[in-house]
Amino acid sequence: MRDRTIPALPVSTYGIAISTHLQRCRWPAFDIMSIDHLAQDFSALLAAGEARRATEKYWAPNVDCIDPSYIPGGNPERVSGFETARERLNRWLDDNSMDDVMIDGPFITGNKFALFIDMMVTKRATGESAPFSEIAIYTVCEDKIVEERHFYEPAGAGE
Repeated sequence: MRDRTIPALPVSTYGIAISTHLQRCRWPAFDIMSIDHLAQDFSALLAAGEARRATEKYWAPNVDCIDPSYIPGGNPERVSGFETARERLNRWLDDNSMDDVMIDGPFITGNKFALFIDMMVTKRATGESAPFSEIAIYTVCEDKIVEERHFYEPAGAGE
């Protein structure tokens, strides 16, 4: 019988350490039906403006959240652990509101799913609004999101 271990390298091509909890997610360890349910429910919560509830329900205790670098050519920003990730999310949601959230997906492959997210983000302090688009890829292990990677162009990067 062929080994169906999901290949995990110690370091990605971008120099990002691969989390050890991702290495233990083997093909039989995840159920496509539970990933489908998780991805659909997580997406619905985000679309309804319930990001806090979605993450409370589905983030693993050792979740890794990876965002693009704000420094051109710099390493992506990584936050590890549920509490640290929740604090960062809460700060962002306290400073910004998400309006007109549109989600395309989820697109499920193996133990990962992707969402294409478009929204208007309003800074609470100034009332300034701007469109925001991202691709988010989530890795699931044992019915929890163990990693999320966000792909977007940081504000001001194209100026």
